[in-house]
Parts: sequence; structure tokens; C-alpha cells
Amino acid sequence: MSQEEQDAVVGRVLREHLAAKTKLASLKAEAYKFGEFFAQLGAHFKTSPQLILLSKDGEPPAIGTNPFKIPSVDTLQKLTNDIRTTMELEQSLHEQAKNLGMEK
Repeated sequence: MSQEEQDAVVGRVLREHLAAKTKLASLKAEAYKFGEFFAQLGAHFKTSPQLILLSKDGEPPAIGTNPFKIPSVDTLQKLTNDIRTTMELEQSLHEQAKNLGMEK
């Protein structure tokens, strides 16, 4: 393999690794927001469940007067699957970079 080809491989691996790390951070931030939402909803169920309105004449669910949207199972499943897939890709790219002498 020529030096140019080797440089191209290193550049590609590093670029893809950075993209995977960036995507993973974004997915985890989204999961964190869902976690915060469910923690708040759970706290209301524990302390003041009477304020939780899940369905009233077609109106959106609300806690008191604050409407909220419950994520679908499909949304949560896609997110967690994307996180797993991206983690596997990031780890694979990390290993490739390590084998090329670019990562510890």
C-alpha cells in the first residue's frame, strides 16, 4: 500500500470515528431528555398523580396545565437500537484507528 493510500485509509477511519462519536453523543443527549421526562412524570405519579391528565376529550396529556407528549415505544426502540449500533460502530472504528497507530 502506498503512503497516499495509507494516509487515505487513516483519514477515512479518523473521520468516520469522529462522526460516530458525534452521532453517539447526540443520541445519548436525546436519551437523556427522555430519561428526564420519565423521571419527572414518575415523580408526579409518586407525589401528585391527580394532576396527571392522560386523556380528556381529545386534548393532549398534561400535568396540571402543562401539556406533554409521551414518546411512542417505536421511537424509544429506534433510539436505543441506534445507540447500540452506533456504539458498536464507534468501537470498531476505535479499534481500526488503534491498529493504525492513531488511538490508544
